[in-house]
Amino acid sequence: MSQAHTYPSASGQSAAALLRTRHHVTVRPAPRADGLIWAFVVMLLLLAAGGIAGGMWWAQRPPAPPQMIEMRIGSETLVISSAYKGPRTADMGREVGMTRLRVTWPELAAAAPGDTAEVHITIGPSSPTTDPRAQFATLARFLMPGAWSNPGGLVARSFKKGSPFEAEELFMSLPDGASFFARCTADTARTGLDEGCRTVLKHGPFDITLRFPREALTDWNALSDGVRALVDSFRKPG
Repeated sequence: MSQAHTYPSASGQSAAALLRTRHHVTVRPAPRADGLIWAFVVMLLLLAAGGIAGGMWWAQRPPAPPQMIEMRIGSETLVISSAYKGPRTADMGREVGMTRLRVTWPELAAAAPGDTAEVHITIGPSSPTTDPRAQFATLARFLMPGAWSNPGGLVARSFKKGSPFEAEELFMSLPDGASFFARCTADTARTGLDEGCRTVLKHGPFDITLRFPREALTDWNALSDGVRALVDSFRKPG
């Protein structure tokens, strides 16, 4: 009669331990929690370093070369370099029948981001409502009596208190502003506007709206003639 084998109870070796002993099974110790944490931290650091390197490359990448873009304004087609759009290049698709440009003063060259003394140009189709004589007649109703001379040959006048233009001054060519007039913010320090003057030039089939620094008033002839010549250089032949 065979004799039954007995094994130690739970107080001794467990059944699982005996089975591992009989079959020579080696159990690897579980990884320590602090090792997993350090591995996770190293992974995060590597990801952060990669993100910083990618961001530095993106910031230092060479700018895209300017492109020549055709735009239809009224009956005319203009061919304009995207360099004149500055950071607004992406907005060109939303400009219908008009376009906005940025140039430096007094060079009237394409303005780069950060350039100061900028002239902002909006080119649109000519409209009867922007006739200089009609506009000047409207403004004249709100002018104060009296005037003073301004460098560049323009005459300056103030607007009446309580009028829609009381925070502005009017600069006009003699005798009646037919050649040039501009409205300028009287207190540029309070408003924070660097391009505190505004005028509209009639030029063939175009209305050219300008926002420009007050100091450009002394060379208003060079400003208006230079902008007209710049617009002409964009016109597509034929």
